[in-house]
Amino acid sequence: MRRKVVFAAIVIIIIAVSAVLYVVYLDGIGSKTLVVPDDYATIGWAVGNATAGDTVYVRSGIYNESLTIDKPLSFIGENSSNTILIGGYAGITGSGSTVGIKADNITVSGFTIRSYDFETPAWYFNGIWVAANNCNITGNIIENCDIGIACIASPVFSIVISKNVITENLHTGIYVGREILQNSPAHDIVITDNNITANSWGIGITEGFSYVISGNNVIDNGGGIGLHSSDSTIVGNNVTSNRGAGIHIGGLNNTISGNYVADNEVGVTFEGSTTTDNMFYSNSFDNDQNVQITSTNYTESWDNGTVGNYWSDYTTKYPNATEVDNTGIWNTPYVIDTNNTDRYPRVK
Repeated sequence: MRRKVVFAAIVIIIIAVSAVLYVVYLDGIGSKTLVVPDDYATIGWAVGNATAGDTVYVRSGIYNESLTIDKPLSFIGENSSNTILIGGYAGITGSGSTVGIKADNITVSGFTIRSYDFETPAWYFNGIWVAANNCNITGNIIENCDIGIACIASPVFSIVISKNVITENLHTGIYVGREILQNSPAHDIVITDNNITANSWGIGITEGFSYVISGNNVIDNGGGIGLHSSDSTIVGNNVTSNRGAGIHIGGLNNTISGNYVADNEVGVTFEGSTTTDNMFYSNSFDNDQNVQITSTNYTESWDNGTVGNYWSDYTTKYPNATEVDNTGIWNTPYVIDTNNTDRYPRVK
């Protein structure tokens, strides 16, 4: 009888321990952190030995490696200013990416990411190449690359690009390519709180739906924000001192609001035969030419029914206008052309 009781107690203990271990497993406590160079001499070696859910943590230093991450990992640098990852090397004649993301659920944070300084621009590596979903790219410095961050996959969804410094890349700072529409559209790509400066273009979106571009500083690029998309939002960005258009739109039903668009060659331009029904309100336009419209196809909304935009040249065009009952709205609409009028232009 005593043996049966002891055996039963052992079985109960084993079941209880197994349950605890299973809960630990489910909670992800079993995932591990691989430290470079403490545990592995190279980043590639650490990534190769990691398993899904692990963290590869890279201490400050300069690493001349090009990586492909093909499993769900957190890829974390110790400090973005001095954890430096350089893709490419002398003698290579092709191009690639310093970090290639080819699995879903990957986070990249805390690095300076560069291309090797090739003598031929065509050989420059891209910074981060995303061909996956549910990824987070945050808190990096991406510089001296071909494209800073490129999102190209089919489909792409739930990508967050935030709080990065993206500067002095040969082409676009952040690019989402038309290849994503080969099978289905892009969804829920959020580009927020980045500093994007001195690139050929700041942000370039060539196809897709449901983008949010918010809170970015897009300054001193060849062009600011190029959006060839529908049902997307550009809100609360500082788009200044770009040498081409501040905001370039091609698509339907986009909302552009609360942006400061100043000192660009042109504030807003349009492209495409079906570019219409985009809504602009609560923006501040202070450019030599605020809007450039080259086709009668472009019929946009320049207010939301109660509030329009601030126009730097308003008082020059309408010197006799007055404010309506301290509402902050002028009493005379701002006419862009026969198809485009801001009915409620803002005083300030």
